[in-house]
Formats: sequence, structure tokens, C-alpha cells
Amino acid sequence: MYRQILVALDGTEGARLALDEALKIACMSNASVIALYVVTHTVTVGDAATGCTEEKVFSAFAHESAREELARADELFTRYKVRGTSQSIDSYGEPIASVLLENVESSGADLMVMGTHGRAGIERFFLGSVAESVLRQVRVPLLLVRSSEQPDEDSTRRHPALRDIQARGD
Repeated sequence: MYRQILVALDGTEGARLALDEALKIACMSNASVIALYVVTHTVTVGDAATGCTEEKVFSAFAHESAREELARADELFTRYKVRGTSQSIDSYGEPIASVLLENVESSGADLMVMGTHGRAGIERFFLGSVAESVLRQVRVPLLLVRSSEQPDEDSTRRHPALRDIQARGD
């Protein structure tokens, strides 16, 4: 079975569900879990005349969000009696998928678990998909856990292929 599971956290419902699934697998296989939160920094708009930006505020928020999610992971490790570690890593502008993939390799994880939003069509084109990038490059099994939020009906109406897939229940 699995010995080391890396679960990606980002503060979303999908990531929380992914952690729950990783813990279930860890309990069944006596594996340890690494909860990893990749901290990113948004591009900020500043006042060119004064040189003032809101970067420190956004950075503090990102790190606080990471602390909260990792504290939740630590609580769940204790509750489920799973060996686990939690850590946040700053992406320093590197794509999140790259940071995750580097950590899967360096940690020796033999399973990766992460949430996905299930975006499709134009929304995924503009927002990108970390899960898809990881899926295309990861060298270990990957479990994607979809959040319970259903795709917007308009997106399935605009994309007949999605409507057909949903109708078949795939």
C-alpha cells in the first residue's frame, strides 16, 4: 500500500475534502501524511508616486490562511492517530504545480492527494488548473477530490460535451 502521502492544501473545500481522503487512506495503510500549503503572493497595485503597496497585507493574509489550514491538519492528525507533518512553502513566484511536484519528489511520497474545483471551458482557460498541471507531470499516483460545488448550469449548456458526460454519469 502507501507509506507516504502528500496532500496539497489551499484553503478551499476541495483541499479540505482531499485531506479527509488522505487521512482515510493513511489509517488503512498505516501511512504518514505530509500536509503542504503553497503560499503565493498576488500582484499588487501600488502608488507609484509614494512607492506604497498593499503587498505586506496580502502576504500576511496568505501566511495566516496557511497557518489556519495547517493547524486544522495537525488537529486531524491527532484525532485520527495518523503520523503527519504540516508545512507551508513560499512559491517565490514559481508556479504552484511546480512547487508541489518538487515536494512530491523530495519527500519520497508515493501518493499525492489534492482537491479540484472542476472548472471547465472558458473559466478553466482563464484561471488555469493546478490539478491538471500536476496530473500531466506527476510520477506517483494522484487522487483528485472534487469539491461538492457543482459546475454552473450555464457552462454545461454552452458545452454540449460536458452535458453528455454529465448525462452518462461519467
